[in-house]
Amino acid sequence: MSFPEAFVREKMTFFWHDHFACRTQAAYLVQQQNNVIRKHALGSFRKLLPAVSKDPAMLQFLNNQQNKKIVLTRISRER
Repeated sequence: MSFPEAFVREKMTFFWHDHFACRTQAAYLVQQQNNVIRKHALGSFRKLLPAVSKDPAMLQFLNNQQNKKIVLTRISRER
């Protein structure tokens, strides 16, 4: 059985959203993050990771204003 690319892209978007989930009250930031994930969902993980880690919702979740080191250090502590 063959699935359309859009269906697979949405499934992968939800899959990666589960891995890169963040808590925010701003629905716009969540939608923006989903769009970033959707753009890279079927592509390379090497492109997905930097795109998500620079996303405003993720930066807000990781409290980037107080973080003095690189963002990936904070990501490893959250997991």
